[in-house]
Amino acid sequence: QTSIRTPGINPGLCHLSAIFVKAGERVVRGQTIGLSGDTGLTFGFHLHRQAVQGTQRIDPTRLYAG
Repeated sequence: QTSIRTPGINPGLCHLSAIFVKAGERVVRGQTIGLSGDTGLTFGFHLHRQAVQGTQRIDPTRLYAG
């Protein structure tokens, strides 16, 4: 999947235990960008995508093509 940059929308990956890239950094398919974790209120290791527009969470699937 390919991330699509949309002005005013901040996408993110939640519950990572480690992050290996910086905002705006180009990555390649298969590159490790972080490690799945269980930070926050969780019931085990997992990862999810999140997108925020202003102060509202929105469906992040509309930000990805592929």
